[in-house]
Amino acid sequence: MSTLWHQLAVMRTHLVFLADARRRGDAYGPFDFIPEITHRFAEGREGTVRPDGLLYYSRTSADGARETNLVAA
Repeated sequence: MSTLWHQLAVMRTHLVFLADARRRGDAYGPFDFIPEITHRFAEGREGTVRPDGLLYYSRTSADGARETNLVAA
C-alpha cells in the first residue's frame, strides 16, 4: 500500500510543476515527466537504477527559445 501513496505523491509533485509552469509561461508540459523509468549503466541487475520519475523542466526565454534548466530524477 505504501507504494501507491508514494506514486501518488510523485504524481502530485509533477502536477504542481505543471501548474506553476503554465502560470509562468514556461515550456514544461504533461509529457515532460516520465514516471519510474529504468536506466541501465552497467551489466546485470546491479547495473540499473529506477528513479521515481524523470523530469525535464524548460523555461521559455525572452526571445521565445526553449532553455532546459532542470533535468531531475
